[in-house]
Amino acid sequence: MGTKKNKIKKTIEADPSADRILEKIFGYAIDQEVSSILIDLSLEQPAVFYKIIDDWKKVIDIPENTKADISKSIKRKAGIKDSKDDLPVCGSFKIGDIGSKMVFQVSVNPVKKSEKIFIDLFKSRSKLFDLRQLGLQRIELQRVEANLQKSSGITLVLGGFDSGRTSTLYSLLDYLNRPELNIMTIEKEIDHDLPDINQICLDPASGFDHSLAIESIFKQDPDIIMIGDIFDKKTADNALEAAHKGFPVLAGLYSGNMISALQLLKDLDVSLPLFLQKSNIIIDQKVVKKICHHCISKDRRSASKIKELKKNFDWKYLMPRLKELKIIPSHIKSVDDLVFYKGQGCPRCDNTGFHGSIGVYELLEVDESVKKLISEGHISKIKEEVRRQGGFYIKEDALIKGFNGITTIDQILEIIKQ
Repeated sequence: MGTKKNKIKKTIEADPSADRILEKIFGYAIDQEVSSILIDLSLEQPAVFYKIIDDWKKVIDIPENTKADISKSIKRKAGIKDSKDDLPVCGSFKIGDIGSKMVFQVSVNPVKKSEKIFIDLFKSRSKLFDLRQLGLQRIELQRVEANLQKSSGITLVLGGFDSGRTSTLYSLLDYLNRPELNIMTIEKEIDHDLPDINQICLDPASGFDHSLAIESIFKQDPDIIMIGDIFDKKTADNALEAAHKGFPVLAGLYSGNMISALQLLKDLDVSLPLFLQKSNIIIDQKVVKKICHHCISKDRRSASKIKELKKNFDWKYLMPRLKELKIIPSHIKSVDDLVFYKGQGCPRCDNTGFHGSIGVYELLEVDESVKKLISEGHISKIKEEVRRQGGFYIKEDALIKGFNGITTIDQILEIIKQ
């Protein structure tokens, strides 16, 4: 993993103290903007793995004679009592000063004769759940903010696994949150504790499902409701009922893109015209890796990559639009004139050239034209509405982030493939 990792590994081997080992593991994870940590104590050689976006990599080995103390130390930090029932247990703890805290959410999963410890890392609420830090283009941020001001209706957030969908929902809640408001959420799993927001965790095994949760919420005079996941007709109907009662509703839907999301709702036997009649805006998203700005440099682009960019974008539309919005300079004549960037690799990014991730977005305001299109059954034409509203497709948002030195050509091409 580079010079810094080797130094840490030697120190850990020389210092068997569990607390000292964890201090180094957690400190390095924060520095590298790791999203998750796996401490696998079930391996013949116990080891630590880091996850950065969707890539897992082994970082260090743990001395066998310290693994019991490692487990006890993590549980103590996270406020977890030792369970003798071989059941998963959860907890959390924080590291850092006020204003720069990291939250570590811990899940200890028993396996045969040992444990696997999963830890998700979150920046402090003020940094992570900030609508203006998600990566929305300025014009799109204004559209989202305008729709959030509406007194009722559904804001639907789409995205696949590891797309940042939940962080976007939480950021929308954070934007709306005020002390006098009663904001309530319904979630299958609570990914992060949100101060001043009433979060309800479902427990289908005991019979506490979406229907009971929404019924309970309606009795508690909510001002805003969030439904973390629409996964069947019942949850879609819950969102629709809440919007019909005049509440602003934020809802998430697992989906690969906007067209497949609408098709999924239709397949669930949801009335699309009725659902969109009560909707305000649809936000679709994916994530790209961010270039490490400690080692950023201009990219010497290959001819094959430029050819792919030329083939996959409507440059006759994009060039004037990008110049109009002053995203690219007016003197740019063609793709060949565009400048892209990459990370050379350095100790700060583990020689990967990347440091962290950011969202790429596609927005659709649900206006009368969109409602008419869907009522006539033209789901496949929905992309035309994104363009009519002057918006960008997800791949175009990735491209813009490439111009701005935020991501690379390779990441843009990855988004095109998805």
